[in-house]
Amino acid sequence: MVKKKEKSMKEKMWICYDTAGDIINIIIEDQSSFDIDDDLKNLIWGYGEGIFVERIQKIMDGRCSLQATMDFDMKEEEEKLDVNMKRLKDCLDKLNNQIVKGESKNE
Repeated sequence: MVKKKEKSMKEKMWICYDTAGDIINIIIEDQSSFDIDDDLKNLIWGYGEGIFVERIQKIMDGRCSLQATMDFDMKEEEEKLDVNMKRLKDCLDKLNNQIVKGESKNE
């Protein structure tokens, strides 16, 4: 039995970034208003603009205050990344399904 390699935190950050970019591209290309709640919109744009990735990367690289480094809980941040990665992938799947079915508000 082959054990599946766990993704690194850096890989997870870039998956979130790429997925958010894909979602943004769909919304822009379709020029419609999909039903996405504000919390999810903030998540999409936070990753899409690189804000969340940059914050985590700065802390991991030690380019922050000593207090921020001490307060940074790697396990907690990785758990958040796992949740965010799933939310973004679910959103992308939902948007793709709506487009395939012709359910975007633009149609």
